[in-house]
Amino acid sequence: MIQAGNYSIKQLVIIGEKTYVNLSAVFTEINIFESIYSASLTGWVTVDDANNLISGSNPLPIMGNEAIVIEVSVGDHASQQAITKKDKTVKPTIKNIIFVGRVVDIKNRTMINERSQSYEIHFVSEEFVLDRNIRISKSFTDHNVDYIVEKVFSEFGLPDTYEFEKTVRNANVVIPNWTPLKTINWLASRAISAEYNTPTFFFFQTLYNDGPTSGDRSSYTKSRYTEITSNKFWFLSLDDMLAYPARKNIYFRPGNVGIDTAELDYQYANAYNYEVVNSFNTLTNNANGLYNSTLISHDITTKTWKKTVFNYDDKFDEFYHLEEFKMFPGLTDSKNNRFNSKNYKESLIIYNPTGTLENPNFTENISSIRSHRLASLDLFRVRITLPGDCTLESGDVVYFDLPSPETGGENKMDTYYRGNLLITHIRHTITKIQYSITLECCKETIAAEVK
Repeated sequence: MIQAGNYSIKQLVIIGEKTYVNLSAVFTEINIFESIYSASLTGWVTVDDANNLISGSNPLPIMGNEAIVIEVSVGDHASQQAITKKDKTVKPTIKNIIFVGRVVDIKNRTMINERSQSYEIHFVSEEFVLDRNIRISKSFTDHNVDYIVEKVFSEFGLPDTYEFEKTVRNANVVIPNWTPLKTINWLASRAISAEYNTPTFFFFQTLYNDGPTSGDRSSYTKSRYTEITSNKFWFLSLDDMLAYPARKNIYFRPGNVGIDTAELDYQYANAYNYEVVNSFNTLTNNANGLYNSTLISHDITTKTWKKTVFNYDDKFDEFYHLEEFKMFPGLTDSKNNRFNSKNYKESLIIYNPTGTLENPNFTENISSIRSHRLASLDLFRVRITLPGDCTLESGDVVYFDLPSPETGGENKMDTYYRGNLLITHIRHTITKIQYSITLECCKETIAAEVK
C-alpha cells in the first residue's frame, strides 16, 4: 500500500576512478538543499560505517571530489495543480529524484564503537565544483543580459536543463576574471525582465526538472531540456514566480478533524508541523528600504547628481503579488507618520553612478525597486514540514491554510497570513523510514486589509 512519505532507493553510490561503493544499506539520512538564493544544490549523506570507507583497506577510500549519484523513487499522487497561468488543472508527471554531484567534505565524524563510526558525506552540484576552476575574462558589447547569461553558462560544458527569462536593454559588460556563477549572480542584480519590466532576477538550481518549457513561458524564456538528471537551473524574475497560481494546497489538520485524511492525495498535502519563523521586524524593514528609499545617482558625463525616490504605496500596483493587500506599515509614530510616509523618503539611501552616455547602467530603474522587492521577501516567513514531494521547487507558490491558534474551533484560520506563499528554500530529508520535505516560505502581502 502506498503511503505519503514512502519511497524506494534506486541508487545511492559514490564513484571513484576505478570502482564504486553502494551506500544504500549503510546510510541513515540523506539531506538535499535548494534555494532561490543559491546557484547550487548542496547536501549530505549520514552513514554508519563499519568498513572504514573513508580510508582503511577498502578499494574506494573517500578522499574528495568523487561522484555521488542519488536516485529515489516516490509514490504517484496528484496533490499538485498544473503549473500554468491559465485556469487549468492536470495531474503532473511524478518523476524520480536523480541527482549527480561531487563529494567535497567529511564532517561530524564520531565513533559508534571500536569497529564502527558515523559521519556525514557532504556534496554539491557538479557545476559548483567546476565553477571554482573556471575564470572568465571577456567583454560583451550591445547584448541583452539573457544572451550574456547563456554564453557564460555554456562555460560549464554540461548538458544541463535550464530556463532563462529574457531581458530588455542592451548592455556593454566586461567580466574581470570572475567565475561563471559570480558573473551570472552579478548580471541577475542588473537584469530587467522583458515580460514584466522589473529588476528582480534570481539565479538558482532546483532538484526537480519539470520537463520542457511550458507554453506560458516559451514566448519569453530561453531553455534547454535533458532527462539525464532531475535538476534544473533558473534565471527568473520574482514577478514571474508570483504570476503563477499555487502549485499545491497545504493543510495542517489532526487526523480526526474535518477531512478524510485516509485519502492519499490529502496525506501528501497535510503538513506534519509548521513554525512561523518571522512575523515582521519594523526596524529591519525600514532600514532595508521596504517602504521608502532614495537613490542618489551621479552622472560622470554631465557632472550632475540626481535623486530618485521610491515609495511603497506609489509602486505597489506595478508588481505581481501573492495577495491583494499591502503589508501594514505600522501605527503612526510621535510625528504622526507611518513607515510608508513620504516624509521618510530617506529611510534607505543608495548611492550609484549612472554610467556614461555611451554605456548607461540604468541604476535609477533597478536599485530602489530591487532593494524593496528583496526586503519584502523577509516580511513574513514560515517553515512547513510535510510528506516528501519531489516535484515542488524553490520559486513555486503554494497555498497554506495557516491555522489560528485560538479558542473556538480547530478549523479557524489566520485572517491575514493564510493563503499563498512563495517557496524560498526546500530541504529534502530521506531517512530509513520516510521521505519528507521542509519548505521555508515567505509572504510579501496579506490576505485581508488591516482596518
